[in-house]
Amino acid sequence: MLFPVIITLLRRIPANWLWTSASVMVLCMVGVQLITLYLIPATPASALTPISETQFWFGYIFPVTRLFEFVLGSILALVVLSGKWIPMKMYQALLLCLAGYGVALVVPFVFSFVAAMVIPLSALICTSATEDMRGGNRFLRSAVMQWLGNISFGFYLCQGVVIFFGRILMGNATYSTPIAFLVVGGFFVAAILGGWALYALVEKPAMARWARPRRSKTTEGRQPALVT
Repeated sequence: MLFPVIITLLRRIPANWLWTSASVMVLCMVGVQLITLYLIPATPASALTPISETQFWFGYIFPVTRLFEFVLGSILALVVLSGKWIPMKMYQALLLCLAGYGVALVVPFVFSFVAAMVIPLSALICTSATEDMRGGNRFLRSAVMQWLGNISFGFYLCQGVVIFFGRILMGNATYSTPIAFLVVGGFFVAAILGGWALYALVEKPAMARWARPRRSKTTEGRQPALVT
């Protein structure tokens, strides 16, 4: 809901200040987790994480503290569109993600929420977007990847629900390794199907209904002007 306001403000940032603005957002994300770790009460204990429920809420769930990464994504989109993204190959971005994942395993738990992976994931997304704008990356242009991209937001919304409530319905049982892989695969398929359902039944109809540009009375019936 804040996006129309946020993007209006961000578009006023001069192009040579975009990287500085992005860096500020990253520092704010680190600052949030420092506050989570040292200032937010370490009680009551969380049943899901090694930190308290209050810390988990403030560092991971509270929309205000998660806003910095949302703004960062918008800023990075402007960086890519302005042609100011740094030259990077996809394999370099993937290696950076692998390194970030390793860092996330050893830093204090709160930094694994966002801070440990924010730079590697930003590099991966922006590098991929830049290649796509140049007409490259045929793999991501394939029909399967396009479909997965379309349902990705629905998948994101469903995966936590599937995992948390799926475990509860299964009684938090333990399984042998082969069966455990099948259970994980089942959760993955369920989240994919849930994401597809949300896209097909909610997101796509909503976009068809409200995302079309309005035609003014003065231009109604006329041919649209070509814009280069």
